[in-house]
Amino acid sequence: MLVKTKDFASFLKVLNLKGKYENTNALITFKKEGLEVLTVCPDTEVIALRGFLKIPYDGDECVVGLDNIGLLRTCVGNFEEEFNLTKTDNKLILSDKKLKISCILRNPAYVTTKLDNDKFKKVYSSLSEHSITLDISQIKKLINYFNTIGSNSIILTNKNNKLGIKSEKSENELSATIDTKVIEKFEIKLPKVFVDVLSIVDDDIILKLSDGKPGYIGISSEHYTFQILIQRRK
Repeated sequence: MLVKTKDFASFLKVLNLKGKYENTNALITFKKEGLEVLTVCPDTEVIALRGFLKIPYDGDECVVGLDNIGLLRTCVGNFEEEFNLTKTDNKLILSDKKLKISCILRNPAYVTTKLDNDKFKKVYSSLSEHSITLDISQIKKLINYFNTIGSNSIILTNKNNKLGIKSEKSENELSATIDTKVIEKFEIKLPKVFVDVLSIVDDDIILKLSDGKPGYIGISSEHYTFQILIQRRK
């Protein structure tokens, strides 16, 4: 299959995450319409991701284990605009006219980040029906506000029908608002990984925020989508 370098690189960047919650391996399902991934962060259930990359695939549907997502990202970065992606029994092969790279796959039975799709859908269906949209400039503003204090968590609220932000550390405190429409009343505390996710997205996002529910980040571009659930803090 022919893959656009930029699209695959962006998809892997979100899947990989970073820092404490970095995903090093994951299961990917090859489908006719593209590649689907459903994973939970290793050793924790703080964050779960469901993603889909739109790439036409003419083989049989199958599930493979990515062994090293970070390495695969580095390999993809060697190609300029596009490359061919093929799959053997135990390898992914990336190639163009000048370069060929083989990446070993992991036996799906040994991938520890597997997440049940029904469980994910059940949690997702319980989220608020109201969405909050943030564009790239608003995302950058939120990240800058958060980094000012350097906390390990963030509190999000409905503040006069705008998105309110609170960040606290060692008796230092920041309070701000993002000028976007908010309907539902809520106050939710999320771990720093929420901001870490925002720092690696290249597109506008949708948030779903409710009292007593996980935080939700939705990412949708022309070629890939992600649904991300983040466990709230008490």
